[in-house]
Amino acid sequence: MIKESCELYTMGHVYRDIAVQSTFTNKVDIWALGCIMGELLTGDKIFDGDWAVYRYHISTSELNLTLPGSIPRILQRHVNQLLVEFLQRDYWKRPQVAMLCPLFNSYLLLVHHSVSETFNLVSLLAEYSQWKELVCKCPSQHGLVAQLFDHFKSTGNYKAAIVFGMQLIREQLQKHEYWLQLEDLYDKSGDDNYAVAGWRSLVEFHPSIATAHFNFTVTCLRIRGHSLACRHWRQLYETHLTNQIFADRYEEVATRRLMIEDWDRAVVMLKELVHKSSKELWYQDELRRALVKDGADKAIAIWTDLVAANSVETSFQDQLWSACRLKTDKTAVVRAWQGLVERHPDFDDLYFQLNIALAEAGNVVAQATAVWSQLLDRHPQSHPLHTHFYEKSTPFGPENRHVVWTTLATQYPALTKYSPPITQVAPIALEVTPEGGPNAVPAHTLQSIKAVGMYS
Repeated sequence: MIKESCELYTMGHVYRDIAVQSTFTNKVDIWALGCIMGELLTGDKIFDGDWAVYRYHISTSELNLTLPGSIPRILQRHVNQLLVEFLQRDYWKRPQVAMLCPLFNSYLLLVHHSVSETFNLVSLLAEYSQWKELVCKCPSQHGLVAQLFDHFKSTGNYKAAIVFGMQLIREQLQKHEYWLQLEDLYDKSGDDNYAVAGWRSLVEFHPSIATAHFNFTVTCLRIRGHSLACRHWRQLYETHLTNQIFADRYEEVATRRLMIEDWDRAVVMLKELVHKSSKELWYQDELRRALVKDGADKAIAIWTDLVAANSVETSFQDQLWSACRLKTDKTAVVRAWQGLVERHPDFDDLYFQLNIALAEAGNVVAQATAVWSQLLDRHPQSHPLHTHFYEKSTPFGPENRHVVWTTLATQYPALTKYSPPITQVAPIALEVTPEGGPNAVPAHTLQSIKAVGMYS
């Protein structure tokens, strides 16, 4: 019973290659594929039985198939041409499998993307012979996608080209050329909303790719400004609460919006972001630009607070120095760095920064002696201030360095435990700074040196 039903079903699917020849090729499978595909599309067998196959073989008439109206006309023409090729009377005229694979893959790609997009890519099919020539030489799936991308781009179907450009980017993220071409295609398409949706889908698919973030934000800004960019990044953040990248980008865009609408609030928010994300240099640059409007004093105050909160972050120190360079009153700069040393007396890198400020302020010996005397008074016993002072005093220059250190060493003997003996430095200081000179060793220091027999 099973054998009989199988024989009944396969009647009309087997060509006479098998019926009349002792040897045959796999082209009989192509014939069978044509019969099955025609039946699937029309709902009826193309040939009622083997006799119908024989009549077709001996005739010269072409197949006349009526396909359902739901199939787009261009696709109907493709299917008719395919069936004619599949059901060729001469087996060597039937297509090879190697040619059919990229052809069928191209149809699948168009149908797949038509489902996910708002327009029908199948309707953009070229005529069958042109389409077959276009896709059948593609050796790989990636090559096929690239070929379709180039084809739609060259024919001015920019939205279709964008679809396959997005697929290329997903397959080869690091190929910068694809990103540039995609950006150009979105501009040529003239559909801003489509561009926003496209860049957003790439951002969600590849949340760590900065290029996608940049293009997405720029497109939003071009269409409707910071309000649209804020709305989209907020939605992404709320949809992906565990993704810190989306949270950071939302904060960036929201801060930029504040800088336009509420400057003071923007500075406060940026300061918080810089403190929270000390490695994000973008936040630091934005804060620095925001503070330009408020002048050097506020900039010094803000960056001083940030250095105080995170004294080991050298980029904060660099930003503070950028603010200090704008200040003509160098005494205020010295006070800022002195305050930081007082708040973090164990962090010796701040000693060096303070000494740079003292060297730039002028009157080095007098100011340095006064400032460091105040600091050492707070810590008269053994402390990093004593340990590292001499090595961090190089900004003073060799002459001033010896004078300042000699002056301080006579008042704070603990310094001599961690630096060159005063009997070595004091003579140098006295030789390079004669009495009465602008940077001379103070008279009371000279008396102290002579009194203890350090120098005569």
